[in-house]
Amino acid sequence: MPLKDVTCSGATTADMTAPQQTSAGAVPPQLDALSEQTRTVTVTIGGNDIGLVGAATSCINLLPGINPDCVDRYTAGGHDQLAEKIAAFEPVWGALLDAIHAKAPNADVFVAGYGTYLPHNGCWPVAPLTPRDANYIQGSIDKTNAALARQAAAHGAQYVDVRTASIGHDVCKLPGVKWFESVVPTSVAAPMHPNADGMAAFGRLVAAAISG
Repeated sequence: MPLKDVTCSGATTADMTAPQQTSAGAVPPQLDALSEQTRTVTVTIGGNDIGLVGAATSCINLLPGINPDCVDRYTAGGHDQLAEKIAAFEPVWGALLDAIHAKAPNADVFVAGYGTYLPHNGCWPVAPLTPRDANYIQGSIDKTNAALARQAAAHGAQYVDVRTASIGHDVCKLPGVKWFESVVPTSVAAPMHPNADGMAAFGRLVAAAISG
């Protein structure tokens, strides 16, 4: 079966069912690529719904100890803004999986999660986040993964854990070891996104899940 790649940078769950506006113009809804002939579907979704990269970049702190930790802003008043967004979007991700099954009833569906971008306490200044902020951002990524895993289990999909395999390959490691780039990339990749090594590793993990 031929591979059809309809991934698009910056996509959110809304772009699965509606055209996505890009610098090159509108692209069709991603679910339009599915049919009864589709046999395998892989999807990673959620990070842009929650705004995880925006949260990470908003926490850049060049003067720790002088500038306050941004985790206090995100959890002010006893409300964890990112955790609340994850809780609000979790049923939306489940509904998306139902929509995938409806469009591709004969397909096996695999939901790939997100990796270990930051080690415990981070690595300022390579990743210019304070220890508390680094732990908050990675903790929010982990909460997103947990929500995706729950929804996959509840909606007939298989969750592919990439977090565990990526431990030790975070943004703090040297090129050739790290699978993610920090806010100042050292290879062709967007900040706080997987680099080529990371994408190859994740591809192997997803392929193993499909073949397994």
